[in-house]
Amino acid sequence: MFQLANVCSCIRGLHPDFRLRVKEETLLGYQKHLTPFLAFLQNRWELAVLSAEDVDLLMLEYRTEFDITRSQHTQLVASMEFFMPHVKGKLLLNREAIKGRIAGAPIQHTVPLTRECAFLFAAWHSSRGFPRLGAAVLIQMNTGLRPSEMLSLVREHVYIPLNPREAISVRLGAVYSTKVKREQFVLVQPSQSPFEYKLIKLLHAATLPNNKLFPFSYAAYNNSFGLAEKHFGLDLHLTAHSGRAGFATSRIMSGAEAKQVQAEGRWASESSFRTYIDVVGSLHTRAQVELGRLQAAATWCEQHIEDYFAGLALVNGTSAKQGRQCGTYEAPRLEAEGESLPHSSGARALHRVSKATVARGAVAEASEPAASSRQRLRTKSFPNTAKGKGSGKGRGKLLAAGRPSQSVFD
Repeated sequence: MFQLANVCSCIRGLHPDFRLRVKEETLLGYQKHLTPFLAFLQNRWELAVLSAEDVDLLMLEYRTEFDITRSQHTQLVASMEFFMPHVKGKLLLNREAIKGRIAGAPIQHTVPLTRECAFLFAAWHSSRGFPRLGAAVLIQMNTGLRPSEMLSLVREHVYIPLNPREAISVRLGAVYSTKVKREQFVLVQPSQSPFEYKLIKLLHAATLPNNKLFPFSYAAYNNSFGLAEKHFGLDLHLTAHSGRAGFATSRIMSGAEAKQVQAEGRWASESSFRTYIDVVGSLHTRAQVELGRLQAAATWCEQHIEDYFAGLALVNGTSAKQGRQCGTYEAPRLEAEGESLPHSSGARALHRVSKATVARGAVAEASEPAASSRQRLRTKSFPNTAKGKGSGKGRGKLLAAGRPSQSVFD
């Protein structure tokens, strides 16, 4: 028999064996999405939850009353099935409702990241003190890695050969399985990708043992594309998967065989592979870059991209939380010959500055009509790092009027 007390006790007293089924951050996400629904149940003291069908009906009522988003609805169903496995397969109303919401929503395909935008974004992130964020954009664009695969890489997953003419092998699924549920690998050839080859070697040398090459969260990486678009005055709606879509699209546009690209990107089926190819979207992105007068800046960044990562170095003694917020790494300190530029003061004398200064300001100056060059990429710019904030319907905890805030997980 189902009772509300049994539901709450199951949540509070989760068996240790059940915890091992998911990662710690996934467990916290389940708790976050289930807490407001349980508060909704506790505020209805007259309810008698006797079966899984009752839970199904109440979850649908909760979705309707508070108008939660489709993502929140999906996470709520997954959370309930995780904490109470015996209701799995019985939440039919909610599953069908989610299918209806998917069918009624407009189709959104991943917009591919083009080569021009990849170099612009990478240079911009690196010039503002986030070289690993910029490196992630270029490496994903070149290798076609899934965001989860790339962000889970640690130093020991990358094998650097002694012979510089041999390929670097990147091991995938060593800790958490890949999408095909088995280990895979990616080879980075020095002849095909000379700069990315050097960049991976730099990242490997600048990372401590058992540390991640890209120590930031999926949300931070996903949000970084929106920040870069805003800076350059673009409206592309790029996401963390855009680099993977850009890899497939650019390879197809260059004349590569579809079967070969599918194998290189490790797509299990042709249908899923085809959803990542968007030649029209790629041409639209290039048109926006040209209309925004960013083509010259993109070409300049590509020609001088090595300067942006020459000073990649690890800052020791930082916390794991700071690492997830992209704040653990210094801005690249480039040591190069100086060049003369006119001083900004009224005097006509030449002011001696380094090429590093030129490199850091070139992207911002090129996009000055679109965005202010004084804009800074800071940790607090990432919405996912701000706790207790939310917008839109159905977000935040549901609390009964006049009752103190308390989670059933406390």
